[in-house]
Amino acid sequence: MLLLLMEQVRSELLFAVHNTGDREFERAVQFVNEAISLVESDQPDEASQKLAMAISASTTPAQLAWQELSDHGLL
Repeated sequence: MLLLLMEQVRSELLFAVHNTGDREFERAVQFVNEAISLVESDQPDEASQKLAMAISASTTPAQLAWQELSDHGLL
């Protein structure tokens, strides 16, 4: 179940990469890939750290997009 969730997160990040081209989303995908490998290797603590890194990497461009939409009255 956890792996399915992580794969779905990766899928959403890949969507963001393809639609924005933002390198931070690419970094987030790499971190999720590493986390998946770590879960499969029964290393949950290390996987948790990689997921935290993925969240951090994807938060900045998402926040910038939110600000841009807000500045143009779309939110």
